[in-house]
Amino acid sequence: MRFHVRANSDFSEDQELKVAVKEDVVTYLKPLLAECKSVAESKEILVSNLRNIYTVARNTIVEQGYDYTVKVYVTQETFPEKVYGDMVFPEGDYQALRIDIGEAKGQNWWGIMYPPLCFIDDAISADSQEGKAMLKESLTPQEYARLFMESDVKIESRLWNILKK
Repeated sequence: MRFHVRANSDFSEDQELKVAVKEDVVTYLKPLLAECKSVAESKEILVSNLRNIYTVARNTIVEQGYDYTVKVYVTQETFPEKVYGDMVFPEGDYQALRIDIGEAKGQNWWGIMYPPLCFIDDAISADSQEGKAMLKESLTPQEYARLFMESDVKIESRLWNILKK
């Protein structure tokens, strides 16, 4: 389960608003999802709280001085590969709680909601022993093993490519 917030635009004010909405919604959802044992359970909680999530997002937008519309829904989306510490979450189609702010044409933010990696604080990071134990409990042995496979991400430098030639 992913959490995806799309900003109205790429203007810095809209990007800051996106982060504020994300933070307030995470603060609201963290205690609700703390005891979830499956994606299905987390989805059920999200769906039953869509109106409250909308209210949190809308209140943040108004408190920040904006009048953008906001849409909150659960959907299926394709997400890129995500690396947390030494774990690689593969690219693929995932269910997501999505929040669209205004025209939703700006850069977006997304994180992994279940297992709750975007909720983990600095004390329990995804690559800590506690974070790994939580993941091991939440995933099948095969899913957990796949997290430690090599990433397909290749970092290349334009200068390096010129020098190689």
